Amino acid sequence: MRRALVGILLLGLSGLAAVGVGAPAHGVVTNAVCDELNGHEINGDVSGNVTVPANGVCHIHGWTIGGNISVGNNAKLFTRDGTVIDGKVQATSPAQVNIEDHTHILGSFIAEGPGTAFGGFICGSTIDGSVIVENFTTAAPGWVIGQPTSPPPDGYVYNGGGVNDPDLTCESPNIIHGTVVLSANSIARLKLAANTIGNPQASSVTISSNKVVNESVKVEGNTIAGSLNCSGNSWLGGSPAVTNEGLPNSVSGTRNGQCAGL
Repeated sequence: MRRALVGILLLGLSGLAAVGVGAPAHGVVTNAVCDELNGHEINGDVSGNVTVPANGVCHIHGWTIGGNISVGNNAKLFTRDGTVIDGKVQATSPAQVNIEDHTHILGSFIAEGPGTAFGGFICGSTIDGSVIVENFTTAAPGWVIGQPTSPPPDGYVYNGGGVNDPDLTCESPNIIHGTVVLSANSIARLKLAANTIGNPQASSVTISSNKVVNESVKVEGNTIAGSLNCSGNSWLGGSPAVTNEGLPNSVSGTRNGQCAGL
């Protein structure tokens, strides 16, 4: 009887340990640290949160993440086709965040500077919440939300595959159900292109106080259910600071400030 009780106790403790530390249970991990440079990869679904620590690199190859993803200082996150994130993505001064085709984020995408290296993009994906990119201050990064439409000499054609970098695959627009805020960034380029944004209840796009170096702020070919508001943006190369490259936006609400004619 005593041996049986000990066996039951040990079995119970081992089960608790497996769940508590995020060890695999039926192929699903509860919480995970993703840091490929130190041998911590995501190789299956995660029922809880994922943390990409400072200076870490993380690829999510089509897995389902049941909670939030947090990206630390100078860290990199890449999501590939079929990735589902049930919570939000929160990046604080990351080196790079690329949300690739057919990623679905059920929460919001929030990226806050100052940033360290490359910036990032969101392409071909669905965001149920809002998209917020603000306070990036390093010169090199650029942010593209949507489908890049300009060929060189703009300097970017994100068609990963073949001999090209698979981490640079950005060839289709997004569906964003919440608001979009691009604010107070001092970066190389900033582009919002060919997205479907908002819902009939509440939505808006606000692009304000950005300083860009390589080209004007591009706001082009978007379908926006709410208002489009642009103010205080500047381009080192001159004016206008905000353009649509001849691809007008469809806006159900008002167009204000620097976006009044776009």
